[in-house]
Amino acid sequence: MKRTQSFKRNCSIGIATLLTGAIAFGLADAAPRKDAYTVYADDGYYSETTYFLTEESYQSVTAQAPQQNTGAQKLSAKTEQPSNFVMAVEKKVWVEETVSAHGVVDSRLLKKAEIEENQVIENEAYAVPTAVTANPSEVGRDDETHYSLRIYLYVAEVNGVYTATGMAWWEQTSPSDAIDTYGKHAETSRNDYLSLTWGGLSTMIATSHYFYAHDFSDNEISGSRCISNSYAGYVWQFLEKQYDHFLSSIVECATCVVDITKGSGPQLGLTTNIALTYIHTYNNVNTTIGLEINSDGFAGSISASPSANLWQIQVDVGNINY
Repeated sequence: MKRTQSFKRNCSIGIATLLTGAIAFGLADAAPRKDAYTVYADDGYYSETTYFLTEESYQSVTAQAPQQNTGAQKLSAKTEQPSNFVMAVEKKVWVEETVSAHGVVDSRLLKKAEIEENQVIENEAYAVPTAVTANPSEVGRDDETHYSLRIYLYVAEVNGVYTATGMAWWEQTSPSDAIDTYGKHAETSRNDYLSLTWGGLSTMIATSHYFYAHDFSDNEISGSRCISNSYAGYVWQFLEKQYDHFLSSIVECATCVVDITKGSGPQLGLTTNIALTYIHTYNNVNTTIGLEINSDGFAGSISASPSANLWQIQVDVGNINY
């Protein structure tokens, strides 16, 4: 899995309208907002999911992050007309990985009690996490590492075309030499996956798609589509580390972008959703990825088999008209 060096490094994020990227949340309740709200869940694992109902609310929080490299020049040209904000959502989870001399042997999402016990983060909303032990043995085992992962989904619309931007950003929560430590354990032979799927009963069609990732040295990382369905979704795969001999080649941030529009035929007067899914695999597992299309008009789901040695998280945005 990948780790970032706090918020000191830039993180490339698909399109300019996604703008600023990361938000830092602790376990404390965030200040209430009428145009954004956070859902705290601890069912199976702990997560903090924030829904931004206005462009302003998204901007006001993400403005606390450093200026990003947008990579906008790599995207297809957009209309100069102003876009209509639909919704943005961010989900944050905390991860523990167990490593041996042979690499990662276990990876799992943590529950709230485990996060607090291991002091993985500070209990202050919107604060950059600085906690984490200087000595891994202080959390009970000398082969455990902890970090957090954020995924973002931002959706805007222009003239009936929806642009969905998904991003995954790995945030380091460990000592300053963690790139060297983690770089030795990142796997160069296992793919991770990032997908955008949508519903619409096969009436919504993708007109363009794009993937971009970079490592800790801001070098572009290659990825490829393993599933392509213009009427349902795309899945991209990429290695968490590109080269064994370059510690800095660990993927820090990955972004995918899809433009989706209503195909030929009349509007049905219905709404659907767009979903972003991230899948992490580890410990020498060969994974088969599938796209299961829903017959109820909502976004399809991503399946992975075998189900061992992997975990996945998802967010979605609704109110997509078709």
